[in-house]
Amino acid sequence: MRSVFIRRLPDQDSFQHLPEDVLPEARAYIALQRFIQTSECIALLAECSRAVNTIISAQRAQSKATQLFVARKLGFRTPKTYSGGNPEHARRHIDEITLEGNRVCTKPIMNSFLMIDGQKRTRFTELLDENDIANLDSLRACPLTIQGYVEKAYELRVVVVGERVFACKIDSQQAGGSTAVDWRHYNIPKTPHSRYDLPANVHEKLLAFHSYFGLVASSFDIVRSRDGDYVFLETNPYGQWLWIEDLTGLAITEAITDVLVQ
Repeated sequence: MRSVFIRRLPDQDSFQHLPEDVLPEARAYIALQRFIQTSECIALLAECSRAVNTIISAQRAQSKATQLFVARKLGFRTPKTYSGGNPEHARRHIDEITLEGNRVCTKPIMNSFLMIDGQKRTRFTELLDENDIANLDSLRACPLTIQGYVEKAYELRVVVVGERVFACKIDSQQAGGSTAVDWRHYNIPKTPHSRYDLPANVHEKLLAFHSYFGLVASSFDIVRSRDGDYVFLETNPYGQWLWIEDLTGLAITEAITDVLVQ
């Protein structure tokens, strides 16, 4: 095999479906063995072929804390961030942000899904409110990321493939409501998408970030703040891009294909 495109890592829950005659006390053990065996096969395949991306580079780049550290190291502005489960540290962090006259937002440590009443749910970025502050002690049970909210002019979704950079401007502020806080509350009809020319220095920082982690393809979320800065939020080595291609005509799939057939 010459190349491999790893779109998603295996989901450990999908290995829980076992024959009914498997002993209950053995089910978790067997599911784990199946999950690890499959993951190792994919990892080995990625090492033996041209991969987008290798398991090692993608897993390393998925750490949000490491992403922010590296982005700052490369010269990006990043939000003031606390991630953890200590209510006292969280309160001090919130006070520091609000004393500077800025709003506060919260987000999960890692995006994932959970089932509630039979429905698949997830949590996006949300503005902190008085109820959240009153319940900060709940952090002891489930840690959270708390950041200074960046007041946006607009948002950028930037897909980097090899040495090629595809930038899309997302006018999330035109949609208003929750979409203005986090564009993943999709309101496509009211959220204009358009091609965007990045400044040369931002382009260079993204390529340097890619090189640092050994990535081949990744999707970046960047905010253009109201004061004109480009603020790094995060990247996702398994990020989506097709809706960007559909709305703007950016040839992202073609670029990925080129990498795979080189």
